[in-house]
Amino acid sequence: MYIITFWVSSLILAILWLFTLSETKWLIHVDKYVNQIIPLFHNSLFNILFFWISEIFEPDWFVMWFGALLIALLVFKKYYEAIFLFFGVAGGQFVKFIMKNITDKPRPDNPFGIIDTESSFPSGHATTNIFLFLVFLHFVAPHIKKPWKLPTNILLAIFVLAFPFSRIFLQVHYTSDVLAGMALGVASFSFTVLTFEYLFPKIYRNIKSKIKLNNQ
Repeated sequence: MYIITFWVSSLILAILWLFTLSETKWLIHVDKYVNQIIPLFHNSLFNILFFWISEIFEPDWFVMWFGALLIALLVFKKYYEAIFLFFGVAGGQFVKFIMKNITDKPRPDNPFGIIDTESSFPSGHATTNIFLFLVFLHFVAPHIKKPWKLPTNILLAIFVLAFPFSRIFLQVHYTSDVLAGMALGVASFSFTVLTFEYLFPKIYRNIKSKIKLNNQ
């Protein structure tokens, strides 16, 4: 399953990246069309709501709460989960950094005065958001009791879609940037699962068996 999701999400990401680099007209048209429609929904309530939703994944805030999460996992001796989270997020952000520097896509015109000099493609907020959502489904959701499982997943799904949409709503990203960021989040999660749950356990078991043989 994870091999399929990795290759499908990687393919979607690669196609969007190729179309962006080649400045494909239909993709530019879709991005600009959505960007022209979004201001119709701007109002004081939505503006404040999506601003604060987006703010959660801004670097300053993200480093603080993500660092606190890692420390909490280490304190409770959840070493596997902590290492999984760290390398998964770091890997996704590393790929995002490379793609941003190669693409160097201009940001859309922003009516809120939000200044961001990084390339618009792909959305790092969407990458991290989707990755953490999938981590929750992988590690936490199976332990939620049945009466609470469905409402919890529905509520989380609403929030996880609201985060990427906030980047489009605030006009700091085009739609294709956010879709690419989401695809990167799925790819980085799938790759991390394949690495940690299929490669590392085998290495761990081999080392453990060798230690036993040496002690005999």
